[in-house]
Amino acid sequence: MLRIFSTVRKFAKWSVIPAFISLVIAHEFIINNYPGAIGYSLAPPPPYWILLWRNTSLFFAVLAGLIALPSWQSFLGLTAIVIFLSFALRF
Repeated sequence: MLRIFSTVRKFAKWSVIPAFISLVIAHEFIINNYPGAIGYSLAPPPPYWILLWRNTSLFFAVLAGLIALPSWQSFLGLTAIVIFLSFALRF
């Protein structure tokens, strides 16, 4: 059982940063191609799949960061997510 948990933590440790990069790419795609997605606008909303991609990347990055918490990859990923969200949620 300990070996399985160690393997999961190792995978989570190295997947935090790619999940964060995927989150940033999806968010920038939404912002650049669908300006009505942020704020109140009459522009059409972005497709469902890209919102699902962004939200799934955020969820997976946070979950993987919490699973692999004592590693530097986890601290880097969680800190980057907090900084990203502080800028992304600013209106």
